[in-house]
Amino acid sequence: MRNPGLIKTFEASGIIEANRIVGITSTGEVAQAYGPYEPVIGVTELACEPGDHVDVVMSGIAEVCAGEDVVAGVHVTADADGKACAAQDGSEIIGKTLEPAQQNELVSILITQAGPYVSAGDPDDGGNTEESPEIENNNGASEGGSNSEGGGNNESGNDNATEATPVEVTDESVSGTSEETWYNYQLAHANVVADPAPVVKSNDGNTTYTEDTDYIVDYTNGIITTHDCGSTTLTGGATIKVSYSYDSSAASNENSGEG
Repeated sequence: MRNPGLIKTFEASGIIEANRIVGITSTGEVAQAYGPYEPVIGVTELACEPGDHVDVVMSGIAEVCAGEDVVAGVHVTADADGKACAAQDGSEIIGKTLEPAQQNELVSILITQAGPYVSAGDPDDGGNTEESPEIENNNGASEGGSNSEGGGNNESGNDNATEATPVEVTDESVSGTSEETWYNYQLAHANVVADPAPVVKSNDGNTTYTEDTDYIVDYTNGIITTHDCGSTTLTGGATIKVSYSYDSSAASNENSGEG
């Protein structure tokens, strides 16, 4: 099962096998990922030789070769052969599995590029957030990125230390587009905030669906993808209502598919 979103063509720096996780080099070429701690950008569908041009799926649903037995709903990273394996502390997440698969089978994943994995918390809920660097205030004093008491410059009009307030959206009506037994719901805005998490309800508002049981959220691209295994699964791409917040400070937060 595949339902790719953004696809970009790159030049290959070396041999890349089909359905492999890839990263980008300092010269702008792509290379087959060689381990879980290498930054990754997407998945290839076809094999290629050095110097060939290859399409890389960077969002949506892609099929990748499993490097080990995996279950549905787990974050995955790359192994030494660019195959998908369960993420461990510090490993770079390429996405989340949408189905179980055995070693060397193709497994469908929702590409999220969620960053380093931290086992103490779900990366989609902010568990993979790195510690913020120190922020230098306008007087040149380092406050460690904190606005707590003793910062000494919180009331001096320091705009550099002010974080953008997420914009709230209430009961946005979204219709699903089908891909085999799956449905994608494209929100009007990308860069969806994980805390508070989106609330997904039926169009009449009587049923509230459950994340990771009935659907998965691609927070970066603002896409909700339904499961087919939940107890209250969304059916037939029916219209749903979604309440969520998005980061208005991102370079682009408007999705072209919705108004």
